[in-house]
Amino acid sequence: MDKIVLLPDLAKQDNFYQENYLLFLRRKLRAAKIPCQLYLINENTSDNESFVAINNLTDTYYLFDQILGINTLSNPLFLADLKIPTDLIPNFQDSRTDSVTFWQGEQRVLTVKLNKFGWVRQVVSYQSDCFIQDNYDVRGFKITTEYFDKYTSQVLKKEWFNNYGELIMTQQNSSIVIAANQRKRFRQATYNSELEIVKEFLLQHVDDKTLFIADTDPDTINLRLTLPEQFRFCFLITDSATVPVGQNIGRFHNIKYAFRTVSLRDDFLQIAPEVKQEDCQLITPVIEKANLSLSNKLVAKIIYWHTGEILPALIKDYLNQLLTIMSEQKDVELVIDATEVLQAVILQQLNLLIKDAGEKTKPAPINTPAVVNRVSCQTLAFQEEKKLMRQARIYLDTGTKSNFTLQLEALQAGIPQFARQSNGLITPEVNGDLVADNGALPEQLSLFLRSLDKWNNSVIENTRIIEQMKPSQVVEQWRELL
Repeated sequence: MDKIVLLPDLAKQDNFYQENYLLFLRRKLRAAKIPCQLYLINENTSDNESFVAINNLTDTYYLFDQILGINTLSNPLFLADLKIPTDLIPNFQDSRTDSVTFWQGEQRVLTVKLNKFGWVRQVVSYQSDCFIQDNYDVRGFKITTEYFDKYTSQVLKKEWFNNYGELIMTQQNSSIVIAANQRKRFRQATYNSELEIVKEFLLQHVDDKTLFIADTDPDTINLRLTLPEQFRFCFLITDSATVPVGQNIGRFHNIKYAFRTVSLRDDFLQIAPEVKQEDCQLITPVIEKANLSLSNKLVAKIIYWHTGEILPALIKDYLNQLLTIMSEQKDVELVIDATEVLQAVILQQLNLLIKDAGEKTKPAPINTPAVVNRVSCQTLAFQEEKKLMRQARIYLDTGTKSNFTLQLEALQAGIPQFARQSNGLITPEVNGDLVADNGALPEQLSLFLRSLDKWNNSVIENTRIIEQMKPSQVVEQWRELL
């Protein structure tokens, strides 16, 4: 098999896998004895926690290590390792950014920014006309220095260093100049961009038999645009934000596309009609094993409603349908996961219902405080969503674009799910159903709320689908695609 090179955008983390998907794929390919290598084409800074996670992997090639002449396995730098003048007082710490600011009297002198491990990632010093930001490698040395305009925050100059502190190159006025004592390692004395340098050094290690599997981000797209057309790429399209790149790369040959869901593929083909459907592959997610919900052992039956992106008018309609269920079944609770904007709409509607109940203007049972008090509404972080999924009896997603990650979590928990898009995870009336705007929600959900047998059948169906998501199945998909 030809050489496989993975080009991850380490800023992209897949919540379901709890890491970048290409790091996950690397492990699965290697377990199947398919050789592959990670190539990192960005600077290895401790500002990026994913660099920390893969630091010192033997099959990882740090392109900037060669560009800058770095050769070290040194340790990270801590705040105590910095030589900070003793007359500076650290009298402010921002817990949100893990930064410590040092003052001299009333004058702010410098700020040290740390990552979650306590390693130094940036040191910012404040001058009269600019501020200077030193960026640190995860291995404990300064890798770049950036000079910013004090008033506009525009980058005035950028310098790159090796682990010995030697200047390697400087960017100023839209050009990069190689230091005189380093020029023998480079083909040119000046370059128009970092990308030109990355391309030069990358081509020393790959040829047109190399297959690149890349996250879809500006760096990898621009790299593809500059490489000869015979180089083969497979781009991952994992979310709606990456779909518009079809306008830029759809015209290229020797490119395949791997999609997380059918809807992403269809949206992409609308933007890039010149792309052939046979060059588009759906990649089945990997679920190692089920992580079943405990909801059948709980007294309360929790409906977990993830509103998604939805019109406020539809929110009110769905809310009334769910309250109808709760008025008929006293052991049902509703937990709503919504943005702050939609929370305001929901709370306004709930308050109106309570007011109507007090005035007895509407006799409908859904507006009683006893029903409304079983509703909670908040914005949940992903780890909170995962925890709630294992307590829920039913998962409901009313977003125009269903949250695929949460759909996978519901599948893994074994619970019925109701969504506008199946994404291959819903067998109608067996492990959930598709949501329609016809007022049928009470009947659909009640089938699974009233009957534990029906709920158990959902667990069986979800387990059957999970069996098709074993790592071996996904590796076979990638074999076909490659």
